[in-house]
Amino acid sequence: TNELGALKCTKRAVLEPLVVALAPFAPHIAEELWERLHPEKYASAAYKGVLEEPWPVHDPQYLVEDSFS
Repeated sequence: TNELGALKCTKRAVLEPLVVALAPFAPHIAEELWERLHPEKYASAAYKGVLEEPWPVHDPQYLVEDSFS
C-alpha cells in the first residue's frame, strides 16, 4: 500500500520533509505550503523561508527492499 495514502498525508512528519524537498524544484508552491504549516515563522521579518530549512535526513530502514517469493 501507499504509505502516504494510508496516512491521509496529514501528518507533519510526512508533510514537512516533503515540502522542504520540493522547495528547490517548485519554490513558490513550497513557500505557500510551508507558510500554511508554520504561520508563526512568517511573523518574523528575519525569517527567510523554506529554502533556509535544513534538508531532510533519510531513514535507513526505508532503504531496505521488500522481497517477494
